[in-house]
Amino acid sequence: GTLPKYRNVRFIWSHAGGTMPMLAGRFSNYAPKDMAKKIPKGVEYELRRFYYDVAVSGYRPAIDALKRLVPMSQILFGSDHPYRPLVESVVGMKNLGLTARELKAVGRDNALALLPRLAAERR
Repeated sequence: GTLPKYRNVRFIWSHAGGTMPMLAGRFSNYAPKDMAKKIPKGVEYELRRFYYDVAVSGYRPAIDALKRLVPMSQILFGSDHPYRPLVESVVGMKNLGLTARELKAVGRDNALALLPRLAAERR
């Protein structure tokens, strides 16, 4: 019941959510019977509320699965720096087949929308 209780907390999952986008259906379909008491709108509804970064996730099938789960506005740039060079995430992001507009959104605009205080400071 934590997710419905803290509706205003915005969670960001790293690495495009890992295996979560591929397992979301299983989470929904095989959740315990009493899950509806804790998460009345369902598991998938809650997973769709999260934000996801693309840190070292430059693999099209993984991002395609993520894009089917959440709108592009909830996908953010991320890196694994200092464990992996920043350039890996940058190059990986460019290999995802995203449009120029989507690249700009993931690389900058989505984060500014998520954190409006930063957008205000940039003005």
